[in-house]
Amino acid sequence: TIIADMFSNEKRMRMLIIYYLAVPIGSAMGYIVGSQVASAAGDCWQWAFRVTPGIGLFLAFLGVLIIQDPPRGAAEHALKHAAVGKGGLAAYWDDIKAICKIKSFIWSTLGFTSVTFVVGALAQWAPTYVRWASGVPGKKYMYSVEGSSFRFGVITVLAGILGSLVGGEVARWLGRRTKQANGIVCGVSMLVSAPLIYIALSIAHNRDYLTAAWVSVFLAELLLLFGWAPVSHLLLAIIVPTRRATAAAVQIFFSHLLGDAFSPFLLGVMSDKIRVKLPCDGCNLNHVPTPDQATAQEILNEETALRYALYTNAFVAVLGGAAFLRCCRYLAADMERASKNSRTDSDDDSEGGTDADALLSSSVAVDPVEPALTL
Repeated sequence: TIIADMFSNEKRMRMLIIYYLAVPIGSAMGYIVGSQVASAAGDCWQWAFRVTPGIGLFLAFLGVLIIQDPPRGAAEHALKHAAVGKGGLAAYWDDIKAICKIKSFIWSTLGFTSVTFVVGALAQWAPTYVRWASGVPGKKYMYSVEGSSFRFGVITVLAGILGSLVGGEVARWLGRRTKQANGIVCGVSMLVSAPLIYIALSIAHNRDYLTAAWVSVFLAELLLLFGWAPVSHLLLAIIVPTRRATAAAVQIFFSHLLGDAFSPFLLGVMSDKIRVKLPCDGCNLNHVPTPDQATAQEILNEETALRYALYTNAFVAVLGGAAFLRCCRYLAADMERASKNSRTDSDDDSEGGTDADALLSSSVAVDPVEPALTL
């Protein structure tokens, strides 16, 4: 929401594109650095988590020193629309009730929750699945845990950079032609990612097609990350400035609670339930063997159970794409309503000005608010 307060229109989309480059890069660097630190520490995974707190504290310190918090709605000169009368918890719940009445917000939140569900599940289980899938009789493996994590991290970096840049630019270009641009980009990209996820999982267990599986994973992640910047730009366009922080908090909370915080657990439980149903003579069904200790049948069962559980991601991607496309039905009306509620009297702005004007004029150039485009 700080970006929303500082920039408007197409410049805001470009700033969001740059901002969301940090998500895939940071996540992937976690895989790469974490796996290498754990390997250097004698396969002690705890050291991977001992490195990150220091980095986080350093960046938090920089944020306190550098980041300025502009007034709410400064880019739209919407300060005089700040809530008056009620305060504290009462005003907060009024905001929540108002936000939940916006249909495009509900559908876009469901769609974005699907994105985080799939991304979180793949982040947790894809390296493990490749480890099992590359197993052959004799307990030899093409990839170690560190090797598959490293490759998945590199793929996530590349897909994240390209996805954020291309997805944001496509949405920006399409936004000149239709108000539904952000919803269309998010929905179509998720729908196309679903078959790619299915293909990657279906061929990964065949070592002859493992490279093709990695390519499919890359394309699927590329499309999943198309929507990071557009979905945020969508939220900022349908919510009045004084409620954006609350709306963003609600969307982030539910997208993580039901998305990437929930999907790894759910798919892990599903994999365990499927595994105990598979035939395996002499196997201990209550114990998951390590790859180096597993028999050929146990390797096959672990791969099969986890693959079937991960197929859920393709189904969720279809649901998420449908939610984003459903969101498009309400976007035009909700954007127009937010624009009207945020619009200020031009005479007042020209006579008085605001603290936001002074802040923004001293730091960034703000695009003028342009009228919304219609189909």
